[in-house]
Amino acid sequence: MESVEIKFQYTEREYVKAGRERLFAGRVLSKFMIVFIPLFFAFSLYSFVASRMSPYVSIFCLAVSAVGILFELALYFYVPRRNFKMTSKLREEYFLKFSGDGIIFKTQTIDSLLKWEIYSALWESDDFYYLVQQTGNFTLIPKRAFDDSMSRETFKAIATEAVKNFKRV
Repeated sequence: MESVEIKFQYTEREYVKAGRERLFAGRVLSKFMIVFIPLFFAFSLYSFVASRMSPYVSIFCLAVSAVGILFELALYFYVPRRNFKMTSKLREEYFLKFSGDGIIFKTQTIDSLLKWEIYSALWESDDFYYLVQQTGNFTLIPKRAFDDSMSRETFKAIATEAVKNFKRV
């Protein structure tokens, strides 16, 4: 049976990049939201200054859109970096062996065999593979961890056979 082994350690920069990619891939953030909420804020500000609406409605709209902007900024800039810094296991060296039977997953603090059934999707971006669980959690696999394109293709074949739900992000 074919298998692929990789060993890697996340860098903060790549983990933050992957976290930001996942926000868009998982539809937590969208380009529509990034454009709409600031425009709504500008419209609300204009309405307040020009007295086009009730001041209470304008203030409410300003507050809601300001919270939306702060939420977007926190999700994009703060949360991925904080997750990396607050989760010590993300700074450990990872050893993963993929086969049709599952994934042997080892770090300093983890030694387990993961069954493919815990994953609902495989997402691929330019730099990463995301093995996504139903809960929204994911296993991040940097493409740089593979020795060559042949091992990457073998991994992808094993994973898509086991997971079935593949998406390019």
